[in-house]
Amino acid sequence: MMKSKFFWIALLLPGMAHSHASLEPNQAESGSYYKGIVTLIHGCDGSSTTRVTVDIPEGLQFVKPMPKAGWQLEIVKKPVERPYFRDGIEITETVRQISWFGNTLHDIHFDEFIFRGRIGVGATSVLYFPVTQECESGQLVWDQIPQAEPVKTDSHASHQHHGHQLKTDDETQADHADHSGHQHHHQHADTAHDPVHAHTPQVLQYPAPFVRVVDGTGEHHH
Repeated sequence: MMKSKFFWIALLLPGMAHSHASLEPNQAESGSYYKGIVTLIHGCDGSSTTRVTVDIPEGLQFVKPMPKAGWQLEIVKKPVERPYFRDGIEITETVRQISWFGNTLHDIHFDEFIFRGRIGVGATSVLYFPVTQECESGQLVWDQIPQAEPVKTDSHASHQHHGHQLKTDDETQADHADHSGHQHHHQHADTAHDPVHAHTPQVLQYPAPFVRVVDGTGEHHH
């Protein structure tokens, strides 16, 4: 148990040290209503932020963004994998992406972008919320996912990354030398068929904000 605890600390701390797109709170009960706060603390190499996009995973339902003074909102809906009923109405699509745009967040300032939804009962143990930060010059895509916890997300393959690269330890690099030194414009961890990487701690340069889901007792209102 203690070894497992230390493993998770070693896995998460490097990503947290480099993370500048954070999501709070990062733990929620299944079946509860969740208010997510995405915080950005800088621009793109000094360039001001002009658009912030959050991808919403399948495990969050009934999503609503909070409007921001001076910013416009764009909401993208997609069909759900398994339709369900709410108040006698069949739900066949839900919010899968939220964008705030039409204003400027200077590099020397920080700001928060807020949304709300319900954590689905039986949702996967970790929900990832990739964030795309578009700036006057360039963009940053916070969507790297630890290989130790492969989770399906709805982030877009068309994202362009700003120096996006996964780093592993020396032993892993030696075992997979044919992959070393590559810089990727887009790389998602997928270890469902790759047990060799299943427990390899990494330093995530652009980690996706996440929420760890714990078992709940039903529907709560906050």
